[in-house]
Amino acid sequence: VQPVCSGRGELERTVLNDVWIAVPPDYHTEKAAEKTQPEKKLFSIEEEMIAMDLSLESVSDLLRKLEPVFQSMCEDGNKLETLPGGLLTKSNCDVILKVWGEMGPEFLEQVKSSPTVALPIILNRLREKEQEWQKTKSSYMQAWQVELRRLFDGFLDHRGTLFLEHEKEKFSTNELLQTIKSKSFISLPCTSDKRICGEANRVLKTSLELELEDQDRRTTIYSRYEDFVNTYLTLDCGVPSSTEKTSPKDHLSFYATEELYMLVRFLQALRQKVHKTWLLAGNASRRARLLQQDTSETSQEKLFERSMDLLFNLLGANLKTGEYRTELRRVLGPNCYEVFSTSWLIKRCLKLVIRIFAKSSSESMKLVQCSNERDLTNMSDYTSLLREYELSIFTTR
Repeated sequence: VQPVCSGRGELERTVLNDVWIAVPPDYHTEKAAEKTQPEKKLFSIEEEMIAMDLSLESVSDLLRKLEPVFQSMCEDGNKLETLPGGLLTKSNCDVILKVWGEMGPEFLEQVKSSPTVALPIILNRLREKEQEWQKTKSSYMQAWQVELRRLFDGFLDHRGTLFLEHEKEKFSTNELLQTIKSKSFISLPCTSDKRICGEANRVLKTSLELELEDQDRRTTIYSRYEDFVNTYLTLDCGVPSSTEKTSPKDHLSFYATEELYMLVRFLQALRQKVHKTWLLAGNASRRARLLQQDTSETSQEKLFERSMDLLFNLLGANLKTGEYRTELRRVLGPNCYEVFSTSWLIKRCLKLVIRIFAKSSSESMKLVQCSNERDLTNMSDYTSLLREYELSIFTTR
């Protein structure tokens, strides 16, 4: 229950809020001070609403000043030579200039010099304008309310913005290469869940179909990619350095070029994002059960499928990034920002898949083919292979 502030009068109850919103501790830091896209849009709508209110208030204020003058003139039957001094302020004059456009300066002069003739005309015009702008505001308010409700979920999504930036730094080329160069062996756990692996492969295959028009080329690339994945990424995978003499017994180990290493890391991250989507769908499903919502439409399976469908629509350009995030937030809840980087990882994977598997003459492809043909268990075997085929292996030196 929200606490209610005491001591409020009628005016305070009509204009002050009783609802408060908790924001993250870093909300006021320099980085968090950068507005999110929903926040920018909300501020833009607020500015439009303020501008509309100011326009209406300026017309109403001018009417409140001129109507008593005109009424007094009609009752007394006297003609006014000029308006009372100080009656019209600069903002009142600006209203007349805005309403009459190009004729504004001339009409403003007539109001000041011949109020008896000008007042009936200006009052009628201002009443018409007031009614027109009130109707405009009513129609705009409907659209604004819809837009405000749509944007509210992402208004304070600074966690999502900062998390996405951190993800891009974490998976930058320099960061990943620095990781392998600082160690002799890196263990890369690859999930054995067939559903997760299948979904990760499916999004890559769909992206490949969208990227390449040549069907034969697509088939060749994906076939080589599948062979590589089925050989090396179905168990926990270890990528050793060139100085590693033996491999841990519980790992499938292989030596790699920079491109292959980067591909393995991005594929690992992609599978983790798909798995995270599944977990978030489970959390959202449990929340729905607690709220006694329709369980047939909010099961973990259904929510996961809807999330993946949104991802495919984003990849196919049927959804914009902002629309995708908004819809995903409705499906998975506020923590869905943890999988916002999935589409970005897919693009990185796709570039590497095409670069590595498009040509059998590429160094990475040669290494994969030769590794499949021979039983290579240590670095000396690889060294002989590299000399024979004149390949340059990725090394930590």
